[in-house]
Amino acid sequence: MSDIRHLLLEAARAGVRCSPIDLKSLETAVLERPDDLAIRAKLLSFYRMNSKSDPTQMKFATHLLWMVKNFPECMDIPLFKSLLLTASSFEAVTLEWENQIAANPNNLLILKNAAHFFCYGIRDFSRAERYYLPCASLDAGNPKIQEELSDFYSYHGQMMSDVPSLEKAVIYCEQAIALEPEQERKLRNLIKVSKLAFKVGNFSKAKQAANKTLRVAEEFRENWNYGNAIHWANIWLGLVAHKEGNILQASLYLLRASKTPGSPQLRSFGPDVTLAELLLDSGATDAVSQYIQLCAKFTIKEKLVSLIEALQKRTDGASHAPTLD
Repeated sequence: MSDIRHLLLEAARAGVRCSPIDLKSLETAVLERPDDLAIRAKLLSFYRMNSKSDPTQMKFATHLLWMVKNFPECMDIPLFKSLLLTASSFEAVTLEWENQIAANPNNLLILKNAAHFFCYGIRDFSRAERYYLPCASLDAGNPKIQEELSDFYSYHGQMMSDVPSLEKAVIYCEQAIALEPEQERKLRNLIKVSKLAFKVGNFSKAKQAANKTLRVAEEFRENWNYGNAIHWANIWLGLVAHKEGNILQASLYLLRASKTPGSPQLRSFGPDVTLAELLLDSGATDAVSQYIQLCAKFTIKEKLVSLIEALQKRTDGASHAPTLD
């Protein structure tokens, strides 16, 4: 199986880079050799990245169906994982996953891959939950299973505005932390717990997880995730302080959140603006001005435009408000 997975991974990577000429050649080749695994993998990954129209979604579905029939345990390869798709285009794939589970009811990989398809591919949350839950029983001591269940309930909770699902996400994330031997992975999950606990209104748990995030993060100052930990832990602490009516404390946390070395995510997607906007409404314009100036050191300035404009409105364009010049 490891050799097959390696072949699939390499072929999938090649598929993403296909030119129009390569694609035409592959489409001809698959008609001649329909059981050629490498050709199928290249086409599957190509159409996964280019499945924006109904015709290309149907082509993606054709190759996905073949792969599910023949290699359902390998569908966890990232370049094969389903994007959000039109459910009507994937009826045959849905049926095939059902057949695979009926034939392999205790196969952890098949259950997980099917659940992922139903959750993130066609947003059939009921069926996704039905297949995710047995995974926890089949591999109860595996923190990654608990983490996947947490991610599922978090996604479901946010998509459906369902607080009970978010509460389950907190529980499974805490179980993942308890089982996880690697401190680095614990750190990632602690950040998640802070966010989820705040969203369900469990502010004491949000504070506890955020403070623990800051302590654990000190062991990973050279790690790419260190900047995320510093930023988000302080943001959640600040949001809790704001909820409690402590504007000064919330402002201090906002400034601490800006004193992060940054991270790939913060550079690309920008820092949090929610706490800053709340503090603007509370009159803490000086703290927000400093936050913008400090965040500009680690992110692209375009990510700060809306916050700068909001600040300038509240200060009537006063000179101390930052600009993008």
